[in-house]
Amino acid sequence: MKTSFRNIVCSLTLLAAHLASADVVRHPVNAGVALEEYQLYSPTNNQSIHYAPILMVRPIGWIFGSATVDERIDLVFGLGATIFSIAHNSGAHPAGYENDLYPAVSMVQAAGSYTWGDLKDPALKATFGAMPYKYNPDAQNLGEYLFRSTPYPNTVLNSPFDVVNVARPTILGGLLSKNLAGGKWKNDILLTSSNSTIPLGDFSLAYVTSYRINPIFEVGAGVNLFRLIPIQPDLTTYKKGSSANYNAYFTYNGKKYSTISDLYKRDSVDAAGVVHVLSTPISDISDSVAIALDADTTLPAGVSGVNHYSLKGQMLMARFSVDFKPILGNNIDMKLYGEWAMLGAQNYPVFYEKPMDRMPVMVGLNLPTWGLLDLLNVEGEYWKNPYLNSDYDMANPQSKTGLATPYLVPGPYDNLRLSIREAVKTDDFKWSVSATKSLNKAFSITAKAAKDHMQVMQLWTNHLGRSYNDMMSGKDSWYYVLRLQVAI
Repeated sequence: MKTSFRNIVCSLTLLAAHLASADVVRHPVNAGVALEEYQLYSPTNNQSIHYAPILMVRPIGWIFGSATVDERIDLVFGLGATIFSIAHNSGAHPAGYENDLYPAVSMVQAAGSYTWGDLKDPALKATFGAMPYKYNPDAQNLGEYLFRSTPYPNTVLNSPFDVVNVARPTILGGLLSKNLAGGKWKNDILLTSSNSTIPLGDFSLAYVTSYRINPIFEVGAGVNLFRLIPIQPDLTTYKKGSSANYNAYFTYNGKKYSTISDLYKRDSVDAAGVVHVLSTPISDISDSVAIALDADTTLPAGVSGVNHYSLKGQMLMARFSVDFKPILGNNIDMKLYGEWAMLGAQNYPVFYEKPMDRMPVMVGLNLPTWGLLDLLNVEGEYWKNPYLNSDYDMANPQSKTGLATPYLVPGPYDNLRLSIREAVKTDDFKWSVSATKSLNKAFSITAKAAKDHMQVMQLWTNHLGRSYNDMMSGKDSWYYVLRLQVAI
């Protein structure tokens, strides 16, 4: 132990001495402030709360410092600050009428990279740390599925910290980049650690590639082996612990069923119009299996093939981009692009039997404005996910819910006037319209309206945390945001 400690001290001393004598180039500071005003209409949440339209105003600030050491080592560190405006229910007014303000400061980037070979055409570049990673340069709001989605349960969620620059996931891990064919063929290999969904720390291995066929066409593809290396296997494939017995499926009389018995109950309306949820023979069997798993006792007669859902999965991505500038002229900024993903290549019984339900598809278009705007963009997405878009159970296993199963708590389904046995269709189509105008080198204005995969920060019983769900799941859900920004 003493030898190891001595070696570490010696290594750090040598590193410090090297850096002290190295050729360090400090780059100009990147800093800015912004003021955002945004309003949410008919937002949904994980609780039985009906929000009034939520109006929020918040400042945002950031500062980034960067340096290059001996031409080959690049270092970046950045901090961000904002004030979260948290809607709450005062008792006298509906939720969303009043807001509490919570200041927050966070590290938003801390990364280093090393370049091998020719600096203009590197043989290889390695980057590590916490950093934004964007493989789809065209996506403004939707898409970027590989690193802001989960396969089981199927979720696609924006960061709760951003409402404008949302198509920019942050990863924690390492990245190897290699360009071929004169830079036309780009290749990235990533080893990332789970930093936003529980269980934290699981390692995922991903490969992302793109090829510029000519100045007009570009194609790309990728695969993410999500949670390939689990740090806590008992959580990644949840078999033991609170509500683990509801993370299972079984075979009964030749058919697969879940241990979440509420799926197999039925609704009955009495003469007064009151809905009653009634048990069925299958729901009774499902309950009995869950109880037997929890107590580690004998399974009911006729039940076999008990297995568990896992958070592990393989996500696939393909994209394209068509730039019309070479055809229409450089002053006409028009681009068509799209992205497809498969959120989980493996079928599981009951919840994940239909591959089409796990395939979001996004199409976007940059429209020409002939210099009037910097950007005018529209995007649309179709995703036939029959369940609520939420990863709440991954962080908070509930009674009669599983870790890798869809979110099936009645409250939020009640808000949509559905039972958990009905498909959620009000969020199948998503859209976004955004525009940006720079008034000079430092000052810009952005306006955006969208029904996307918004998350917000939310005040829970004993902590401040993200909402864990798509706030834009209702039929009439949408929001707008206006952003004034000054940056240097």
